[in-house]
Amino acid sequence: MLPNEEMELPQETQQPRGVFDFMLDTDFIFPENDLFDTNFMPDLNRILDTGPSICGSEDLRNHQLGDHESASRRAAAFRKSFWLWVPEKNQHAFSEERGIPLRDGDTISPNHRNRLQSLQIPGKLPMHSRDDIFKLVVQTAGSRLAVSSFPSAEYLDTLIKVGIGKRTETDAWIHPYTFYDQKLRPELLIGLVAAGCVCCGLASINKTGIVLQEITRVSLAQLVEDDNSVLRDLQWLQASMLWLDIGIFCGYRRKMQIAESYLQPLCTAFRRAAAFDRSTYSTVTPYMASDDEPSLNNIWHEWVRQESLKRLAYHLFGHDVEASMAMNRPALTSYTELTLPFPAARDLWLAPTATAWRDLWNTKYRVVEVSEFSLRDLLSDPSLMAHVPMEMDFNIARTALLQGMANQVWETRQQMVLSQGSKPDTRAMARLWLQSRQDDLYTTLKSIPENPPAPPPVTTLLNEFVMMYLHFDFDAIQRFVGTLGELDARRAYPGLRDWSHTKEARTGIWHAGQTLRAARTVKSYQLRGFDAMAIYHAALVLWVYGLLQCGELKQLEAKTPMNETDLPPCVSLDGPEDMAMKAFLGHGIGRPGLTMTQGGPDGDTPIFCELSKPRSVMAVARQVFEGNCPCPFPEDRLPPMLQNLCELIEDLGNLP
Repeated sequence: MLPNEEMELPQETQQPRGVFDFMLDTDFIFPENDLFDTNFMPDLNRILDTGPSICGSEDLRNHQLGDHESASRRAAAFRKSFWLWVPEKNQHAFSEERGIPLRDGDTISPNHRNRLQSLQIPGKLPMHSRDDIFKLVVQTAGSRLAVSSFPSAEYLDTLIKVGIGKRTETDAWIHPYTFYDQKLRPELLIGLVAAGCVCCGLASINKTGIVLQEITRVSLAQLVEDDNSVLRDLQWLQASMLWLDIGIFCGYRRKMQIAESYLQPLCTAFRRAAAFDRSTYSTVTPYMASDDEPSLNNIWHEWVRQESLKRLAYHLFGHDVEASMAMNRPALTSYTELTLPFPAARDLWLAPTATAWRDLWNTKYRVVEVSEFSLRDLLSDPSLMAHVPMEMDFNIARTALLQGMANQVWETRQQMVLSQGSKPDTRAMARLWLQSRQDDLYTTLKSIPENPPAPPPVTTLLNEFVMMYLHFDFDAIQRFVGTLGELDARRAYPGLRDWSHTKEARTGIWHAGQTLRAARTVKSYQLRGFDAMAIYHAALVLWVYGLLQCGELKQLEAKTPMNETDLPPCVSLDGPEDMAMKAFLGHGIGRPGLTMTQGGPDGDTPIFCELSKPRSVMAVARQVFEGNCPCPFPEDRLPPMLQNLCELIEDLGNLP
C-alpha cells in the first residue's frame, strides 16, 4: 500500500440478567476540573511512574445467620446498585454530560516526554488533522455539548501515541511505525485519543476518554449511513474496535450494554469481508520487492496492511470470547471460523523501517513461503502448540488457543446444565461423555503453559480462569450471591451445598486462588478489562465456598468442639502446588484459605485467611485490585470498573 492511500478490504467474497448489576453510573460532571487542564499530563505521568502499594486488611470477624436472612442480605447488596441499565426517556449519548470544558494543556512533564520518546513512534499529528478532530466533536455533539476550548495538535499527538503504545503492550494491532504514513480518518484519531485518556485512573482524564468514546461511536454510525463502503475500510474497523474495547468494561452500565450490543455489526463486517478466512490473505515477503527502496517500502506497507487485519481479527475474536465468559452468554463468533493464518512474529511486526523488516527477515527467519497455520489447526490438535512456526507470533497463538478452548468450556458447561435436569436413569451415556470431555479439556488447558517461553501474567490469569470456569456452574453462583433476588438465592443453595463436597469444587476453588495469584504479578494499572472481571468471579467462587464451609463448620463445632491442635493443616489456594495442596484436592484434607499482606513496622507481613471466614476472601480480592492500581494521592481514584467492583465485594464481605 502506498503512503497516503486509504486501506480498503477486499469486497464480498439475553445475557442472563444480573451479571453486571453492580455497575453504578457515576456522574461524569466535575465542574471544578477541566478535562484538558494544565494538570492533565503531569497527572498522567505521575500515574504511570508510581509503583504498586498494598493496603491494609479489614476486620475479618465473621458471624452466622440463618439461610433465609443471609439470602435476603445478599440480594439487598445487589439491589443497592440497581438492576442493569434501564433506558429512560430523553436519555441519549450526551445526556450525562453538560459540557466538555476543554482547554489546551500547555505543560507536559519532562518525564512523560521521555516516555513518549522511548516509544519511538515517528511522525506528528498535523494541524489540519487536529482541526478535523475538533470539527468532528462539534458536528457529532452539536449543541448538546459545550466546547469552550480544544487542545493543541501536540497535545492530542501525545494522547494518540499513548493510545497506540497501550495497544503494543498486548497483541499490538495498530502498527506504530506506519501510522502517520497514511491519510487518517478523524474517527480513528479521536478513538485513539479516547484510548489514551482511559489508560489513567484520575477521574477527569477518564471522563475525557468516556466522552470521546461516545463521539467515536456516534460518528462511526453516521459515517456508515453516509457511505456504506467504509464497512470494508480498515481504519473504520480499527476505530470501531477501539470504542468497543473502551466501552465493554468501562464501568458505566449504559455504555457497557451498548458496547455489548454493537459488537454484532463489527463481527458481521469481518465475516462478510471474509476477514476470518485464509482466502483473503496472500503471501507477502521482502523477496517480492525489487532492489530499489521505494519498491521495498511499498511491499512493507502491503505486508503491514495484511498483518493489521490479521491482528485485528484475532483481537476481535478474543474480545468476543472474553465478553461472553464475563456475561455468561454464547460468543458471536465461532472458533471454527478462524482459518486465517496467525500474525507474524512480534519483532517482525515492530520493525521500525522497511529495511529493518527485510534484514530481520533475512537473518532470523529466512522463509520464502509463509505458513498458513491457523486457530482451527491448533484447536484440532493442541499438541501442535509445540510446533508453531517461528515466523508467527507465539503469544497470539497461545492466547487464541486459550480463548478457543474457553468457548468449548462454555459449551460443555451448558450441556452439563442440561444433563443435571434429566432423570438419573436416562442419558447415562451423555453424562459419561460430558465427564470425559471435561477431563480432556482440563488436561489440555493444564498443558498449555508447558510450552516455552513462559506465558505473561495476563495469559496465566486467563488460563487459570478458564480452568476455574470448567469446574463450577456460573449461573448457580450468580443466583446464590443474590443477582436474581432472595428467592433464587435460596433455591441455589442445595445444589451448591452438594457441589462444595466434590473434588470438582475443590479443583475449582484451587484455580480461583491461582487466578488471584496470577493477578498479583500483573504490571501496575493493567487490570482494566476482562482480567478485572475474572478476579471478581474468582472472588465470588471462593466467597460462596467459604460461606457454605462456614455454616458446616459451625454445626460441626457445636457438636464436637475441636482444639487448635486437632485442626487439619492450612492449605494456601493462592500459593504453589505442594503435597498439602494435592492432599486437599484429592481427599479434601486441610483448611483452604488465601494469603493477604498486612503492613507493619518491619514491612508487609503475610497473613493466612481461611475460606471459612468469608469476609477475609473479599478483603483479599480488594487488596489485589488496590495493589494493581495504587492511589498514592488523595485526589486519585480507582478506575470506575475497579471502583464499582471493590464497592460490591466490600458490601458482600461486610454481610454478617
